[in-house]
Amino acid sequence: HHCSTCRRCIRKMDHHCPWVNNCVGEDNIKYFSLFTLYICLLSTYTMVIIAHNFIQCEQQDWKVCHPVVSEVSHFLLSFFLFFMCILFSLFCLIMFCTMVHSIVTDETGIDRLKGEKGSRSAQIRNTTYSNFRRVCGGPISIFWLLPVTSDRFNRRRRTHIL
Repeated sequence: HHCSTCRRCIRKMDHHCPWVNNCVGEDNIKYFSLFTLYICLLSTYTMVIIAHNFIQCEQQDWKVCHPVVSEVSHFLLSFFLFFMCILFSLFCLIMFCTMVHSIVTDETGIDRLKGEKGSRSAQIRNTTYSNFRRVCGGPISIFWLLPVTSDRFNRRRRTHIL
């Protein structure tokens, strides 16, 4: 597919992401998926910390908990941050699930939008495990959850001048 933003062709392009200012395609879908997963987890962790802090301050005197900021200011800032964490967490969870679906079905978002099944459906479909192995590299390991590549299991790199 050709990206009008990047002005280049991307193999198995899923979409152009303004967050990373790059296209998500065959070579970086693992990294983008992990990026969205990490943001979702960190946003959820931040929500837990905010809730814990709020409960602690509610049980204690607010002046002892936050001597610089008033109770109302602390509540409003915490509420705003909590709300933003919910939005980021949900959005990133949806993006992560979409990326996992793309990996499992070996079909990009653009393919789904265009309704293109074409040559891939005519071929024998790979199993879910083989699709994950192709994207994440090698057999199941902790490296699937880390933004690293393994030269030992990495597929042959293709360089194209387009």
